[in-house]
Amino acid sequence: VVWQGFDGTDWEIFLSDGTPGKEIQLTDNSYDDGVPLNLGIHGDLQINDAGQVVWQSYDGSDYQIFLYDGTLPATQISNNSSNYNFAPQINATGQVVWYGSADGGSNEIFFYDGTLPATQLTDNNYGDSSPQINDAGDVVWVGLTGGTWEIFLYHGTLPATQLTNNSDNDSLPQINNAGQVVWVRYDGSDPEIFLYDGTLRATQITNNSENDFDPQINNAGQVVWYGYDGTDYEIFLYDDPASNISNISVSPNSYDFGTVDVGISSIPETFTLKNYGNADLEIGTISVTGADASDFSIQNYDGSGQTIATAGSLTVEVLFSPTSGGARSAMLSIPSNDPDMPTLN
Repeated sequence: VVWQGFDGTDWEIFLSDGTPGKEIQLTDNSYDDGVPLNLGIHGDLQINDAGQVVWQSYDGSDYQIFLYDGTLPATQISNNSSNYNFAPQINATGQVVWYGSADGGSNEIFFYDGTLPATQLTDNNYGDSSPQINDAGDVVWVGLTGGTWEIFLYHGTLPATQLTNNSDNDSLPQINNAGQVVWVRYDGSDPEIFLYDGTLRATQITNNSENDFDPQINNAGQVVWYGYDGTDYEIFLYDDPASNISNISVSPNSYDFGTVDVGISSIPETFTLKNYGNADLEIGTISVTGADASDFSIQNYDGSGQTIATAGSLTVEVLFSPTSGGARSAMLSIPSNDPDMPTLN
C-alpha cells in the first residue's frame, strides 16, 4: 500500500507491506511529494505488483517524476525545465510513462524503460496527454492535432501510430496487455465507444442516441462502460472472442556484448519473447540481419517456428563471434502473427 501523508510540514510518500507500524517513508524533504491535493490531478501516485512506486515531486524549481524500485533514495527519472511533469503510470515491469513539457511549450509524452535519459515519444507543437501503458510496454495517449483530439499508439517503434483521424474528438483511451485500445468519441451528437483490435481497424461498438462513457478493457478483450438508456445510466458489456489478438514483446530490446577478441565467441545472451496478447502468438523463422549479421549467430533455437500461448514465453540465445575488428552490430528479425508488428527487429 502506498499513500501521500502530511508530516506536519509538507506532503511525503509512505509505503507499507501490510505490517502495522512497519511503514517506510519514501521521501523526507521540505517540499510536497505527489501533486498538491488542490490541483485535483489524477494519477500522481502509482504502485505496481512488484512494489515499485512512481510519483511526482517538486524538486525546488519544478515538478519532476521519481521512482522507488526497492532502494532509497528514489531515482529521479525526469529531468527537464518543465513547470510540471504529470500523471506518471507504471506497468508490471517497472516501465513508466508521463506527460510534461520538454521545451517549455506544448506537452509531450515520455517513456522510461530502465535507462536514463527517458525516451521522448512525441515532439510536436500540440498538446499530448493522458498516457496509459500496458505490461508489454505499449503506450496509448491523446494528442490535439488539426483542432481535434486523436488517439496515438506506441508499440516499440517510432513514430507512433495515429489510430484515429477524423473531425470528432477522441478521448479517454485505455489499453490492455494484448495492445487492444478502447476510447470515447463524440460523433457529432453524443459520445460513443470505439475499439482498436490491432489491425488499424477501429470498431464502433456502440451506435445510439444516448451518452456512453468511461470504457474499460480487460486482457481478454472484454469492454465495459456505462451509458444512458433513455431513463437512467446502466452498465454495458462487449464480449467478442473474434477480436482477440496476439501481442509480441522482446526483452532486452538491445544488448551490448562489449569487447570480444577476433576469432573468439562471447558468452551467449538470452532474449525472451513473450506473448502479452489474448490469442496464440505464431513465431516464424527468426534470423539475424544487418551489415554485420555474419558475426552473430542464433543458438538453441531451430528456426522452424513455434507457438507461444497467452502469457507464455520462449528464449533465443545469440552468440557474438567477430571476424574483424571495430564496432559490429546486427538485428534479430522476428516474424510473427502480431497484427500491428508482423516483423519485430
